[in-house]
Amino acid sequence: MNARRKTLNERPKTIKEYLEKLGQALGSKATIIVFGGRAIHGLETNEARDLDILIVVDDTENPQDIEELAYKLKPKHLPADIILAKKNQAKNNITRQMLRHRIVISDPLNLNKELKTHKPRERRS
Repeated sequence: MNARRKTLNERPKTIKEYLEKLGQALGSKATIIVFGGRAIHGLETNEARDLDILIVVDDTENPQDIEELAYKLKPKHLPADIILAKKNQAKNNITRQMLRHRIVISDPLNLNKELKTHKPRERRS
């Protein structure tokens, strides 16, 4: 088995372990949401997809500290885009659209409940 195929076959396990570590490290400080292709096709797929993560922090937290921790914990060979937002930013329409397909890893800020109750605005001509 070539190295790339082995890496792809191990990717679901790597993702699961990373998200568990991240969730434990952040605890009640942040909501962690996977979105994009992994949210659509599932965390268990071994397709060559990156991992898109939105980490939402309470408005009192320092996002830079959280971002540093998230990248420090991320395995070097795991392609991932990590986006940080404060809770008030995560409620805007662009973010809601981005999170149409999502897997909530942990939600101590109860953001998922707020996203579920959102009704999209009607498109204006």
